[in-house]
Amino acid sequence: MKRYAILPGSVRSASDGQTHFINAGQLMRLYNVTLDECIVLHNIYDISKRGMGLILLSPRDDGDYRLPHR
Repeated sequence: MKRYAILPGSVRSASDGQTHFINAGQLMRLYNVTLDECIVLHNIYDISKRGMGLILLSPRDDGDYRLPHR
């Protein structure tokens, strides 16, 4: 069952100030989720079409990749 919507993207690191692109695979590892639990969004507009009711997981500038609770 799909529970999460993965939205890859760029994030500016709070620790070094550099911009990094975090892809879907990296996000799944950071959040410790599997592909079976996720759909991968290609842009923010996919949320309205595909991600309804799913928990959005995206890059975070604070490095806190704990899963959010509903």
